[in-house]
Amino acid sequence: MSSETLNAASIAQYDHASGAAWTNPNNAIGDDAAVATHTVSVVTSDWLAGIVTDTIPDGEPITGFAARFKHLYTPDGPSASSGEISIVKNGAIVGTAKSTGAWSESTAWSSVFGGSSDLWGTSGTGTDVWGVAVWADGEKYDEFAVAAFELTIYYGSGSSSGSFMMFFVP
Repeated sequence: MSSETLNAASIAQYDHASGAAWTNPNNAIGDDAAVATHTVSVVTSDWLAGIVTDTIPDGEPITGFAARFKHLYTPDGPSASSGEISIVKNGAIVGTAKSTGAWSESTAWSSVFGGSSDLWGTSGTGTDVWGVAVWADGEKYDEFAVAAFELTIYYGSGSSSGSFMMFFVP
């Protein structure tokens, strides 16, 4: 099995239930301590997505995705946090999102969601453009921060197989 580690080509935001935009979304890319943030006012956040330019061979079938994100949650009081993580394909949120559960109150990587044979309810090939996205929700004035994303794309048709990893490391 082969693998590749590349930096993201861009950050994107997608509407989520009339959610609010993230502040400084491009801070989720880079080699510094900068983060993209969302402070809950009345609505949840929009989707914040890391998009990658991969070198998976065109036409190679995707067999699974594994994703995680580096995050921080700062509550304004005793409250619960939640959200979802999903796959981005060709500029759209696709498939079946997974619950992130509670966000950590210290900067930490989330659990890994998915795996080598988990397609998240979608399909595709190396021709497609892939990414990973998250949204967050909590009580009014709670703050969420995303520092980095990691996406492993598993692929192969039997004659070849491998994985592709994408990192956004602050």
